Amino acid sequence: MSSQTRSQSQDHHAVTRSDRLVDDPELLRRRTEITVETPAEQPDPFFGQDRAQSAVELAAKMQARGYNLFVAAPKDLPVRALLKQHLETATAMKRPAADYAYVYNFKFPYAPKLLTLPSGKAPAVAEAFDELIRDLKDAIPAAFEKPEFQSRRRAMENAFKEQQEAAFETLGQQAHDRDVGIIRGPMGFSLAPMQDDELMKPEDLKALDEAEQEARKAAVSEIQKKLEDVVRSVPKWERELRENLRKLERETIEAAITQSIDATEADLCEIPAACEHLRTVKEDLIQNADLFSPMMSSQGDGLAAAVSGLDQSNPFERYQINVFVTREDTDQHVPIVEEDNPTLGHLVGRVEHRAEGGYLTTSFKLIKPGALHLADGGFLILDARSLLSEPMSWRALKRTLQSGDIKIENLTEALSLTSTITLEPEPIPLTARIILIGDAWIYHILSTYDPDFSRYFKLFADFEESIPRSQDNECLLAHTYQQLAQSNDLSEIDTDGLNYLIEEASREAGDSQRLSVKSDKVLETLMEAQQYAAAAEGQAITRAEIERAQKQKIHRASRVRDRMQEQLLRGISLVETTGQEVGQINGLSVYQIAGYAFGKPSRITARTRPGSGQIVDIEREARLGGPIHSKGVMVLSGYLAGRYALTTPLSLHASIVLEQSYGGVEGDSASLGELLTILSALSGCPVKQSLAITGAVNQLGEVQAVGGVNEKVEGFFDLCSERGLSGEQGVILPSSNVQHLMLRPDVVSACQAGKFSVYAISTLDEAIPILFDLPAETVHKRIEATLEGYAKAIRGSLPQRPDSKIDQISEAPFSLPDEGPSEPPPDTPPEQPPKSDVGSRKL
Repeated sequence: MSSQTRSQSQDHHAVTRSDRLVDDPELLRRRTEITVETPAEQPDPFFGQDRAQSAVELAAKMQARGYNLFVAAPKDLPVRALLKQHLETATAMKRPAADYAYVYNFKFPYAPKLLTLPSGKAPAVAEAFDELIRDLKDAIPAAFEKPEFQSRRRAMENAFKEQQEAAFETLGQQAHDRDVGIIRGPMGFSLAPMQDDELMKPEDLKALDEAEQEARKAAVSEIQKKLEDVVRSVPKWERELRENLRKLERETIEAAITQSIDATEADLCEIPAACEHLRTVKEDLIQNADLFSPMMSSQGDGLAAAVSGLDQSNPFERYQINVFVTREDTDQHVPIVEEDNPTLGHLVGRVEHRAEGGYLTTSFKLIKPGALHLADGGFLILDARSLLSEPMSWRALKRTLQSGDIKIENLTEALSLTSTITLEPEPIPLTARIILIGDAWIYHILSTYDPDFSRYFKLFADFEESIPRSQDNECLLAHTYQQLAQSNDLSEIDTDGLNYLIEEASREAGDSQRLSVKSDKVLETLMEAQQYAAAAEGQAITRAEIERAQKQKIHRASRVRDRMQEQLLRGISLVETTGQEVGQINGLSVYQIAGYAFGKPSRITARTRPGSGQIVDIEREARLGGPIHSKGVMVLSGYLAGRYALTTPLSLHASIVLEQSYGGVEGDSASLGELLTILSALSGCPVKQSLAITGAVNQLGEVQAVGGVNEKVEGFFDLCSERGLSGEQGVILPSSNVQHLMLRPDVVSACQAGKFSVYAISTLDEAIPILFDLPAETVHKRIEATLEGYAKAIRGSLPQRPDSKIDQISEAPFSLPDEGPSEPPPDTPPEQPPKSDVGSRKL
């Protein structure tokens, strides 16, 4: 062994299993013992979230455009409730919120006008206009029944009748004087000569001399012309009568309209926009007084209604008001709107249609608000994933943020599917602050690939999944749990139950030094525990009931785990918990199934022979290993070359595999176990099968932390417990993972009783005495001897030529074959949360 190799070795003769044993119960599961009194005030919902709280407060106070907020929070954190609770009393804008209403545009029917009214006044204004129309419908018919109107109407009709009768009477006298008779028949008027006041017979007319006949014909022709003049005058006189009657009715209607509108204007005089529209309505009512007239013709108005999209059955619809956005004038809180389905119509509003006569029509009354309108002057909370998955919604939101106006769009027009005539309502100013809630990776993707995102969402609230575990934070979390139970009408939680929940919060965080702030799962547990407490007629929720609820929840989700455990116990899956084997070790992995995580031991085996320094990862060759797992295996080559082959080639060929693995394997937490398996195969030293190991190792032999240590320890413990605890069984894990231990109480009890053990190591050499029951230096010497034998075997198998020296093999430069992944790894590995296992399997 080289001097450098010898200098790396440490004397581990004095190292025993007890030196690495974690026997302090506080290290296995940090307990909580606090006395919680009912708080006088509700704790700050943002406790432990100073970074996120500062962003939320700035979003509530900033008035400049672009200071919208993106919130990145864990799914189990009730971030929406936290935001609403904090923003209820916040003010997004200085100017007071307003009501908005759409009215009919009498000049441009397809462009409804926007009325901006004082907050809370829109319903009253709409009711005033509806009352005006109802009043006119009653007042105008009543005006037509008044004696004054009836007498003037009869006078006009009598004058027309007298004029007509006088004209015919004069014509009849003129015809009598000229001996011409006027005969009125079903087909009209006819003329004939008369003699002695009687109509002449044709034979009598022929008996007259020619001159007399011509005179008679001339008289008939003259009276015929005068008759035609009178008949032509009758329609003119009828039109004059109708015009006079309409004028009379219009004057009557105008008087009634003026009186009613003056009364309405007096009620709305304090609202300039409403008064201005009222004057426009008055002008249109006077111009269309026939709507109220008994003589009105519906043909023209029906055509106008069809063209403008109004309801033909209600000709007075254009005088109504569509209350678009309103709020109570007594409501002092800013609106906080949550839109769970942010389609284009739900976001920016929509124009609905109705079927009439086989075709679709619309009107300003069918304009419906979107979430951006309803959040006017306040906050709109959207789910980022849902928003991005809806067609055109994200683009519409960006256009709205850019222009500062909310323009109602139609999806078919936005996609250019159709080109139809529709309404174009006047846009409404955007005064809402947008809050997007999503995963952090969505924020980073949008920041990187959408150049507009950073301009419109300048604030980022990054919520912590966990907070430091201090006594103050433990008390605050206990108060939060009590408030959570109280707000959901649950019984009070006793002190022992609160202490247990706080301990479980550390377990959820995967760190004994931190507390998870996720409360959704806690609430589910408390609700189930409440049922058990009610069945036992308890006054409070106790620890026993909380533990029972947790066990039942695990039981419902653990079918796959139980089947795997059954396969281990029946010998279908091969994992030994007693004895010793060469080139075989128990590794640990974590499975995640539908939010339920559990650990499972797996056998790792290795075989070695003389070779060129290649380590074959069978998982990778079978394309079952992920890139991080492959990286961990390649690290083993670096360790072996750096420890045993500084000046000579590594004459080794090794293969490692995770036995009975039929799915994908990812992470490097098995690399320590894989390296020890190779060392066992090289040295011939057997490995204790009563122990399992987890941890990552670097090229220097230092052991690094991994995730999911609680589930891994408990997974191996459950198997050993089923087979019978002997006191020799245990788990080896990195020393840096001891701070993450929050084991189940039954595991802690077994460790205290000496039936199960947990060992913590910092280097590879510290694991060797525990697993091999030999000093590390002894194992390394055996490995060097084996590698020297491999090298001699290779030299002996090479053909000798006169011009070559076999000894040059040891002098030639040596490099390991490229075992890297087909694609370069990312610059930085993905962030691994404490609980997720970097060496876990995923089903």
